[in-house]
Amino acid sequence: MFTGIIQRIGTISTIEEHGAERQLFIADPDGHNSALGDSIAVNGVCLTVNQKNAQHIGMAVSIETQQCSTLGSIERGARVNLESALTLQTPLSGHITTGHIDGITQISAINPQGDSQQLYFHIPHHLAQYIVPKGSIAIDGVSLTINMVERDQFAVNIIPYTREQTIAADYQLGSSVNIEIDIIARYLEKLLHSRGGGSTNP
Repeated sequence: MFTGIIQRIGTISTIEEHGAERQLFIADPDGHNSALGDSIAVNGVCLTVNQKNAQHIGMAVSIETQQCSTLGSIERGARVNLESALTLQTPLSGHITTGHIDGITQISAINPQGDSQQLYFHIPHHLAQYIVPKGSIAIDGVSLTINMVERDQFAVNIIPYTREQTIAADYQLGSSVNIEIDIIARYLEKLLHSRGGGSTNP
């Protein structure tokens, strides 16, 4: 489990292709504190450390993860958001995230709002029911509040601190991002359908 509060930024230093799977090596400023088997969210995707040294961590990206996240197309040199798994001592400053990506979307507009930026994203059709004003959403692992939902778009506000501490500074019009909806919304939908005698896919 994670909180959506990014702890540091890493850089993809090497990518190895092993058949259909990929092995990512990330230059991690906190890599010396990671252990083999640790879970780390990379742009919101929960991955397991399977190799490490003082400066780098290595993680395998399965076929399924490549297909449902941007890690299937990420390139060497790309910066990535990193968050270590939640512990009992970790303040829950964002919202509970799982590191299981629900889909990929693109930035449809970037509008200045004083020193902040309003980012607009296309809403994937299969996730539209979970995206509501003032609800929570994770964009590349960053816990954000949905400010606006209109037709096939939603918007979030990026304050200067968030832009400086995450890869949001790298975003451009058309950039693809990973999104994870609020897990509570999924459970509520399941509960409501179950009580109504229907069923739904989680």
